Amino acid sequence: MKKLFLILSILFFTNHVKSQAYLKDYKTGSKLYEWDGTYLKDYRTGSKLCELNGNYIKDYKTGSKIYELSGEYIKDYKTGSKLYEWSGTYLKDYKTGSKLYEISGNYLKDYRTGSKIYEWTGIFSKSMLIYVLNR
Repeated sequence: MKKLFLILSILFFTNHVKSQAYLKDYKTGSKLYEWDGTYLKDYRTGSKLCELNGNYIKDYKTGSKIYELSGEYIKDYKTGSKLYEWSGTYLKDYKTGSKLYEISGNYLKDYRTGSKIYEWTGIFSKSMLIYVLNR
């Protein structure tokens, strides 16, 4: 779930553009997720997973708010605690300050190894990367 959460937050922190974008597994090239500016969908099934609603990421099935987007921080909605921080092109763990991921062009890279994990086409949402990385 953490991996999905991080992916959703990474790509364009609060993007509200209505366009189709896809998140692909870098190694296989397989499309995994589709982003339309509001909803993140599972590419294979077409089912909606979550919604970007104002400053919140909501679970689509339950309608529950999961994450709050507050400036450069991503907070757990239930506890209000800061989980992650966007610092330029890096996603950092808020508690430790350690860099976890880096956005490099249209790629999400693991900061420690430098290996590419995901590739996206179109305008994808950094916020949605957080959701994806925590799935």
